[in-house]
Amino acid sequence: MGLTVCLAQFGGQNFFSNQQFRFGRPPSRSRGRNSFRSFSRPQSQRSRGGTGAVHHSDNEYDYHYSWLNNERSLDGGDAVNSYCRSQGDGWTGVSIESSRKNSFIQGLIGGNVPYIWTGAKKRGNNFVWSNGNLVGATFSSWSHTGGEGRPQPDNRDPPENCLAVLGRQVYHDGIFWHDVKCTHKKPTVCERRKF
Repeated sequence: MGLTVCLAQFGGQNFFSNQQFRFGRPPSRSRGRNSFRSFSRPQSQRSRGGTGAVHHSDNEYDYHYSWLNNERSLDGGDAVNSYCRSQGDGWTGVSIESSRKNSFIQGLIGGNVPYIWTGAKKRGNNFVWSNGNLVGATFSSWSHTGGEGRPQPDNRDPPENCLAVLGRQVYHDGIFWHDVKCTHKKPTVCERRKF
């Protein structure tokens, strides 16, 4: 039986920010609440055709969290999508094409996971999701303030060719999309559409 870890947010606060969860064991005081290891790895399903685990599932997608697979420092773009493909058949970097999925991803961002890479990468003058769809065609959540107070994408530190979701502690502007240089290190969320 698989367990799902969801970080809920209420009123702009991470509801679980001052608690540690150790499934099947009493809370441990030995690990800081802001480390990636603050949460025990949930039991998870194995991915078909690969070594990856399914950490969350909804009606449409399975999700894999790289930080629960001890991978917290991926480059963006091609490296993210290569990592996701290595998890098994059908895995890609997450594409955020609806407010529902954006809310789900925002719920993952907090003290233990301050930011993530998506599967989007810049092609020409546009960002494209790993599934081939144009970023912003159906939904967007770009930051309006970014690092220099300019709306995103701004290519502030060229070349900013990858799309990350940054938490409110980065630019203090909420949990929004930012164009970021692909050489920055971040964890990612992989997704696989259910068939």
